[in-house]
Amino acid sequence: MNKIIEIVNNTEGLYSGNLRHYFKIAFDDRSASNQYHNFRHSMNTLCEGYEGAKYCRYPKTFGKLKFRALLIALMLHDLGHSGRLGNDSLEIAETIKLITRHLLKKDLPLFPLIKDFIFCSSYPHQSTVLHLGAEILRDADSSQTLTDVWFQQIIFGLAAEQAVSPLVCLKSQVDFLRSLKFYSKWGKEVLARRVPTKIEEVREFLELLK
Repeated sequence: MNKIIEIVNNTEGLYSGNLRHYFKIAFDDRSASNQYHNFRHSMNTLCEGYEGAKYCRYPKTFGKLKFRALLIALMLHDLGHSGRLGNDSLEIAETIKLITRHLLKKDLPLFPLIKDFIFCSSYPHQSTVLHLGAEILRDADSSQTLTDVWFQQIIFGLAAEQAVSPLVCLKSQVDFLRSLKFYSKWGKEVLARRVPTKIEEVREFLELLK
């Protein structure tokens, strides 16, 4: 079964209820077809964050309701994104406004935690002292650069949102990957191991383009 479907339907029973309502919100959102901050990015953040949370034993430590709050934040952390890079605080304010509009009544008690998670995703990152859920979200949010779809999503998608050429974006990746910081145990022990391979991959692509 597709990983997204498994998480949305809660087939492992690790959180309370299911996420079908929020999946529909993400699917129908204006940001879904953005170049980078799009549906693919939202689902990648959800899937990677879900695995990261299991790795860090988040559901067992904090319970099903707080894990539900984290998953909602992972899926909707860029809801309503303009598709342009600029003022991240304004983008987050828009996201929070939209989540407030779409939050299920039963999830209203979780709103302060959801909002806290999403505020921690603001880039460039401000605070370095975070609780575990925020650490996982930050790591999941940046994990797409370490996946197999990174070339299309980063080099063409993010370049378009940054208004730079794909080549300029590609050339910046080595320094970006070297500076990438991970916060959670999962990020430091799993994601960080992918970085050297990805740096070498970037260099090989640059060689092809000489």
